[in-house]
Amino acid sequence: MIKYNDLQIFIPRVLGANLKKMKKTYFYYSVLVFLILNVNNVKTQESNNVIFVGNSQVDTGGRLHEYRLKKNNSVNLNQWRQLKEEVDALKDYYSKVGIINKSKSHPKFILPVQLKDNTSEEGFYSITSYVDHDTLFPGHLQDYECGDLTYDLETGYNHSGTDYLLWPFPWFKMYNDEVEIVAAAPGILLIKQDGNFDQHCDENSEPWNGVCILHEDGSTAWYVHMKKNSVTKKFVGEEIELGEYLGVVGSSGSSLAPHLHFEVYDSDNNLIDPFIGPCNNEIEDSWWIDQIPYKDAGVNKISTNAHLPVFPECPEEEILNESDEFYPGDSIYLMSYFRNISINDTVIITIFRPDNSIFSSSVWFSPWEFFTSSWLSFFVILQDDEYGDWKYSLEYKGVTYEHTFRLKNPQGINPETFEPAIKIYPNPSHDQINLFTDMDWGKVSGIYILNILGEEIQKHNFVTQTGNNFRIDVSGMESGVYFIKVESAEISEILRFIKN
Repeated sequence: MIKYNDLQIFIPRVLGANLKKMKKTYFYYSVLVFLILNVNNVKTQESNNVIFVGNSQVDTGGRLHEYRLKKNNSVNLNQWRQLKEEVDALKDYYSKVGIINKSKSHPKFILPVQLKDNTSEEGFYSITSYVDHDTLFPGHLQDYECGDLTYDLETGYNHSGTDYLLWPFPWFKMYNDEVEIVAAAPGILLIKQDGNFDQHCDENSEPWNGVCILHEDGSTAWYVHMKKNSVTKKFVGEEIELGEYLGVVGSSGSSLAPHLHFEVYDSDNNLIDPFIGPCNNEIEDSWWIDQIPYKDAGVNKISTNAHLPVFPECPEEEILNESDEFYPGDSIYLMSYFRNISINDTVIITIFRPDNSIFSSSVWFSPWEFFTSSWLSFFVILQDDEYGDWKYSLEYKGVTYEHTFRLKNPQGINPETFEPAIKIYPNPSHDQINLFTDMDWGKVSGIYILNILGEEIQKHNFVTQTGNNFRIDVSGMESGVYFIKVESAEISEILRFIKN
């Protein structure tokens, strides 16, 4: 036993279950790991990765999922060359009329993305790639901090900008205009493109929506992949102020998901990485007013969910499945969405009762080397506990994030609306169990039986059952406690049963 921040914890072994699934342009990695729990002032029965607090259950097997995109050309290179020729000609003109003054200092940038008004989240993006400073290819990577958070391609493309991926739920954010692109520095609108398709999910040769801004010293900044018909209504040649609205983050042009590609050139048209670091020899000081830390780790969002979120195939909008109201017996999913989580990073999760006493506390360690964009889920099932406003608290990197949810009294509720979507019987069972639901079994993508360690015992994919019952043979299983996980596009439900 050791002590961690005054929590007494046991260190169990880590499960090595690793699930890899690919959906079109997305890669999802999922790993089942242990939580380490200490429940205060309550007698508990611990059974490996499920803990019982009275009649309530707390999941101790957190699942970390990565959201990662394949690498591609951020821009159509032929189109890019043509646009740069236009920019060169315009810069020559502005130099002759005295608008460009190369003796001026380079601009200092602010963050080029922001949440729209009345949108409240801890964070809303993750930097997935910086400028590649190693001109060799492929596989020769070097970002400004001498790391490899960048990419190149066999075609000879070295990533030439900074990519801000909307996270979490990039398509939801795009379709709801949640994240705006703003001018990182003042200047003149030099190039403007709009009206192009904005739901691309692959590398392509289609034009993007975006702008190029000319700064006073002759440097330029490109803002690429905007949403269709969102680009500023100002005309080319008009002045742009610092922080002025330029458009909405989208996925136009050669793009895999909604993100901003931000690319900078100095007054002599040399590519510039605005981040100062040991492997960036092109600049003497940062081009940012306040340069954010490299691989800036944090939590962009926490929530409670009735079901796990659904990330459908691109470009369909994600289904958040968030809820803040629950009844006893409901599965309450505790969700957290990270940026730049690294191996052995520590997450402390605490659940508070309505009287602010601690219901449970937990410590979780990240098992993966590094994810730029990921989400972590646990579940808790509260039974016969205090009704009212509960609090889900998560601490990461010294910052505490909190979310309130309500456990409602079921008295007076119609039992038919209170029962789970899927029933299991008989329970306990000796040789077979039946799953009963009014839901269409054809929509179920998988049924999984897990042992108490979270290890998969049986798997039933692409269910074709057409009646209300789905029968599963459990006669060959050893006696004990098991879980059944039913997944579909709409729900992910976990049921507990006992095998005699």
